[in-house]
Amino acid sequence: MNKQFSLDIIFVAALSINVACAHNVALIDTEGHQSHNYRTLTTLLSTDENKVHFYNLYELLEGINIALYDSVFFLVSTSFARAIKTPLAQSALKPLQDFAHQRNKRLAILLPSPNYSPVLHTIAHAIIATLNGIPNYPQQDPQLTSILDAFLRYSLQADAQQGMLYGTTLLNKTESPQPTLQQTFNELLAVAHKSSCAHLLPSSQQTTALPAQALPHALVIKNEKNNTTFLIGKLTDFTYADREENFFKNSFDVSLRDTFLAQTNHIVHEFLHEGSQKNMVEAPSTLRSAMRKDPLTQKSLDPRYSWVKEQGISCAWLSLEDMFGADYDAKNIPQQQRESIRQNALQNCLQFIYNAKLNLLWFEFIPEWFLGPYGYRNNKREQFITRIKILAAALKKQFANAPMPKIFVGTNVTTNFREQIARNSVTDLYGINYPNIPSPLDIENFWQPELLESIQTFVKLFDQELPIDGIFLDLEMYHAQTQLGSYNDLHDFSDYAWNLFAQATKKPELTQITKHEARIEFLRNHNLFKNYFMVLEKKAEEIGSRIKNNFQALLPHALVGAYTMTLPSSWFYQGFLRGLSSSQAPVILATFNTDFDGHAAELEKEKIFVVHGAVFMLSKLQRVDDSTAIARLRSHHDFVWFNRASRMGYNLTPDQQKQQYWALEASSLPAHVVAEEIRKMTEKI
Repeated sequence: MNKQFSLDIIFVAALSINVACAHNVALIDTEGHQSHNYRTLTTLLSTDENKVHFYNLYELLEGINIALYDSVFFLVSTSFARAIKTPLAQSALKPLQDFAHQRNKRLAILLPSPNYSPVLHTIAHAIIATLNGIPNYPQQDPQLTSILDAFLRYSLQADAQQGMLYGTTLLNKTESPQPTLQQTFNELLAVAHKSSCAHLLPSSQQTTALPAQALPHALVIKNEKNNTTFLIGKLTDFTYADREENFFKNSFDVSLRDTFLAQTNHIVHEFLHEGSQKNMVEAPSTLRSAMRKDPLTQKSLDPRYSWVKEQGISCAWLSLEDMFGADYDAKNIPQQQRESIRQNALQNCLQFIYNAKLNLLWFEFIPEWFLGPYGYRNNKREQFITRIKILAAALKKQFANAPMPKIFVGTNVTTNFREQIARNSVTDLYGINYPNIPSPLDIENFWQPELLESIQTFVKLFDQELPIDGIFLDLEMYHAQTQLGSYNDLHDFSDYAWNLFAQATKKPELTQITKHEARIEFLRNHNLFKNYFMVLEKKAEEIGSRIKNNFQALLPHALVGAYTMTLPSSWFYQGFLRGLSSSQAPVILATFNTDFDGHAAELEKEKIFVVHGAVFMLSKLQRVDDSTAIARLRSHHDFVWFNRASRMGYNLTPDQQKQQYWALEASSLPAHVVAEEIRKMTEKI
């Protein structure tokens, strides 16, 4: 055994930490994010009087001196891992490599886990080998290599596939982790126990009911020659409950989230103050979930929001095609039953809405598909118009003797680009162009035809037949998932965005810089990355404001809603939602985030005003008493929205439903029982 190394594999328990010497800590992001994206890790690092300094990738490229820090947490994003061989990424690694070769330092390398693959495994090895500060590592210690291999096979399993924590948005408590996860976990244990240079922490039995493989974990490597300690971990274990929370990990069960945070807390402190034995404590109070501090009834809102303050919101996302029985997987459904579904889906769904007393119906109409100048379903325009008219008549009949729910027109504003190349497409920091992703700043070729013109046509066609109370912008990119699912802080370095920057800064000579590498080098040499994105974010805000004003002129009484997978966390969504909102007229925002209150104050500080709704997947209702989870969600958010509630119009048997690809979106309980539970848990108290 090489005595130069000692290793700890940490499977955390929630333990208290005695205050030790304070650390000067650098937290380095590789996604170009701002510090608010790492609230959880920053909070955990800031305890014990540590001083935490945040830097993003652009600041790293412009040159920062990290040599003076005691500890560095280096957050390896998926995009950075993919670009690891590029000169730009290699230059970003250089100061980290220099830091790792100093004495008495601590370097944490937190790896992404988009999906385990041999390629990702190799990349992770390469990053660790570059940054570990040990010559010829890991070849000189085969035992260490074996443990590291086992750890990477386990920790790089994707959260989305494994469901790392029970009770999350998409994984029920009764479901077990995938066999692959259990297998790699057992392999890791076997290697660790065989190694004389490794031991497990904690040594005692876990004090939590969670299975061991669901807990946060890290691999610690000690180079005793220069007294430098390295931690290898999984990024989502340390960015838990942040703005871009991973909804396969963040449970809406508050006690589970607090337990998880306490255990992550232990990892951080065990790394910074190694070798101590502690007792159980909770997560820092600033991270623990609290009841709504500022309910809607206390907000000063525009008169258009009077119904929101009086009734609250109970929202359903509904598919028009579902309501006509046209969009479902017919697996193991007899032909006669299929015909029955088509004939009865609309009435069944409206009865469900009526019984549940849902008061905001967000219909996935997607008018740009059928009415827009580039609509890829323009050939079905007449069918679309007919269905809307049938729906409008059915709604009036269903609610003839009851208040009509508010009707919001839902859009998927990028999805026509599955069939066309964007006039001005997005380019990222590394020069990669995404031909089917339009630049979010292109108002004339993107927002005007795809959104504004389509909505205007829709209103002209249906305003007299269908009450239109709002527009709901679905901002997830469903059409080109292999390219992007959403805009992030590595975009946009396209020609279009660059020329906007030149215009805004009154430096027309910048348009003469046409090569991507030269543009990046210019921004880097002049320390202008921050200024560049300030300009882009301001342009995004102007676009949001223009869209809001357009809607206001077209439908003066209407409200604006938006769906994003996470809370606004990058320059485009921050600017866009700021432009769409105001303190008196907030955006009705639906996301998959289950910890909104932890970020609400910061959002308002950034002048982003939202009424926030947390998602509830109806598959969570397996028993009647499961509905209490709806009430728990409501206690931490402004409202709850029910994902694809139109599935409840099919009336399939539980066995049939479990076999459909959309099984997560519907309960196996009878529709009338689900509706009653929703009504009880969401009605105004």
